[in-house]
Amino acid sequence: MSNLTRNKFIASTIFITLFFSFSLSAQKNQTTNQTGYWWGENVDIKKEEEKEKYLIPPPNPKTADLMKMHPQKIKQLEEDYREYAIWKKTKESVKDYWTVVDAARRHARAFTALTGYTMLENPLLNVRAQNPITNAGRDATKRIKKKEIEKLLLENRDKFAIVMFTQKSCPYCDLQRNSLKYFTNKHYWPYKEIDINDNPAIAQRFNVQMTPITILIEKGSEQWMNIAVGAETIPNIENNTYRAVRMLQGKSKPEQFYTPKHLEGGLFDPTLPTTQ
Repeated sequence: MSNLTRNKFIASTIFITLFFSFSLSAQKNQTTNQTGYWWGENVDIKKEEEKEKYLIPPPNPKTADLMKMHPQKIKQLEEDYREYAIWKKTKESVKDYWTVVDAARRHARAFTALTGYTMLENPLLNVRAQNPITNAGRDATKRIKKKEIEKLLLENRDKFAIVMFTQKSCPYCDLQRNSLKYFTNKHYWPYKEIDINDNPAIAQRFNVQMTPITILIEKGSEQWMNIAVGAETIPNIENNTYRAVRMLQGKSKPEQFYTPKHLEGGLFDPTLPTTQ
């Protein structure tokens, strides 16, 4: 083979190799969507960066204008400027973000001040009258509640009885039994235990399917009410017994279950008519 023929053969081989290489590369880009500057395409980087302009928030309004905005609008601005400041990390973007935060803080401060002023001007909306925040006030509230509960339990100890449903396999019955014994010894209330396996008809009558369940029964009446499900603390047994007696005697409604007598007609009474 002559030199000329050999050179033509080599040139043809290089051309064919390059042709197939470019063809395979283009086919790969089409199938994998790997296009762009880093995949060999001639891309105008500036035009690509212009596509990101949608991430730039609008010009930051002045504080006076921010103070007139709706809170939802300020909230959206705060999110947009925060993301933009984290993205760009410039002094200007960070300043814009904290300008929006400052406006939000001013709104909150104004609302807090107006709340304090309004509570003084409208005592019927101020819960501190019946829910003091000082230690002395809290102690006084506890004494009032304790005296009220003890008085009601003393007056009704002969009108009601406590029954705990139990069974031999019950792991928590001993805990509840000890609490109930303390309660009955303190307040002189009658107390009885019923094994649901030995007395299935009674358990069915009071819809007892687990133990321990403690109920309050009104003597000479068909009325009864659960006062404990599972093992309860002594304070909860006292509170629930007090509430149940008031319910069964018609002195309170279900929505007043957590409203003691001394708070009836006040701000913590859900049945209280509106102030307007």
